Amino acid sequence: MRNQSPIGQLIDLHIALEKDTTIDAEKIRARDRNIGIKYQSKGLTDLKTIQYWLTEQTRAGTTTDGAICQKRINVAVIILSILGFFSGWGLCQTVLHYTGNQPVNIINAMLTLVGTQISILLLLAICTIPSPFNRKLKEATLVFNPGFWAMQTIEKVVEKVKNDSQQQKSPLALMKNHISGDLWINLLSAMSQSFAFWLNMGIVISLFYLAFSTDLAFGWNTTLNFSTEQLHAVTNIISFPWQSAFPLGVPSEDLIRISRYYRLENGIHVFSNEHTQLAQQLGQWWLFLFLSTLLYGLMPRVITLVLMNLRLTKSAQREMMAQSAVMLLLARINQPYVTTHAISNDIPRIRRLNKRNSIEKQFFTSLNSVFVNWADAVLSDYQVDQLGIVSRHFLQAGGALTTAEEQNTINSIKAHKPSATFIVVKGWEAPMLDFSDFLDHVRIHLPEPFPIAVLLTPLPHSTLSTANIESWETLLSDRLDGNLYIERIQ
Repeated sequence: MRNQSPIGQLIDLHIALEKDTTIDAEKIRARDRNIGIKYQSKGLTDLKTIQYWLTEQTRAGTTTDGAICQKRINVAVIILSILGFFSGWGLCQTVLHYTGNQPVNIINAMLTLVGTQISILLLLAICTIPSPFNRKLKEATLVFNPGFWAMQTIEKVVEKVKNDSQQQKSPLALMKNHISGDLWINLLSAMSQSFAFWLNMGIVISLFYLAFSTDLAFGWNTTLNFSTEQLHAVTNIISFPWQSAFPLGVPSEDLIRISRYYRLENGIHVFSNEHTQLAQQLGQWWLFLFLSTLLYGLMPRVITLVLMNLRLTKSAQREMMAQSAVMLLLARINQPYVTTHAISNDIPRIRRLNKRNSIEKQFFTSLNSVFVNWADAVLSDYQVDQLGIVSRHFLQAGGALTTAEEQNTINSIKAHKPSATFIVVKGWEAPMLDFSDFLDHVRIHLPEPFPIAVLLTPLPHSTLSTANIESWETLLSDRLDGNLYIERIQ
């Protein structure tokens, strides 16, 4: 099976199903059933079945549109990762720039390197909470999404260098045409997490580099009336997760007191600057800043990167399997296929179940089959036992039932998604047009290849005449329905 991303598979599936609309239905049925026979021994899930089906539709050595789109996504992720790393490196170098004239403000460093990211994570968490405004909030924040700008920029660059004679749709246009808006937002969110992850990696590595190559000295000051005790309480809360494992990463009250400085007219005045080991003490802030960045910056991004990619995969797979065309495709793959000869002009007409004993048993003995009694027609207990019917899904239609009641029956059939639908009729009575209308409505809600079989029942202790059977066949034979069957019941 081709190793491809769910996004690429979804795009290829859409395109393949669109192409199927131009192919003869009988050929499609034969093709899909052959694929089903090939893989039926593997015990595949529905998703795996569709993935193998896609592999069968792709010629060896060819590059699909879905693969092209995935390559474009991969290029965007690589660019975002590189930009993220150097952005984090540059940000850390700027915030912790130290010339020896004054210490690095630890409050500024914490708010810039950690506080901003916590705020973004909170916004991300809000966007994941189900609410009526969730979708609008996600769309409004797209302008701040690095993945959005990366995809737009790459698309514009490619369009400029691309040969004007190329008429095929761009990967970005293919993605927007073949995936939903929610999935598109999930894709951009997953891409932005790659940027955020490498941004934090750049910050962490830059912190290591500065610690080994520069004698950093940290301090703190603020215009607000903020006391040493208050800052100590804040740092204790921040460092609570590692205070037992790394006690040196927890600033003491003494360190906070001697770290405070004021900007005076003639330079910087640091409290307790008479301490001979002041520079070494001020450097102890580095471990606190490093652990804060690691715990509140990098580790959450590792988690969100994994979760966002998992959500992207699951949502793409759900979207793939939620299509009505996929449900029909699975039915074609799993349904036994038997070729039939056309009555005339090579057009498949109604089929007689009694000529297909192997498939007859599968239909009748399925627990998922639905039986509709038309105009009070019923199967006797003997007939039920003879046919091996085990289903208990019996509905009523026709006769004295109102249009609304018949519609409820049709809705029940649609909701049940049966493997086969049997309509039991009185075979000795001439078919009426209201039955034909009912059959049309059932087929609308239960499109091919789901089989529908009309069961002709005789009067008690009698058999149907040839004339009775022919009258029903005449009514049904004009329907170009390859999965409509007629069968007389003894």
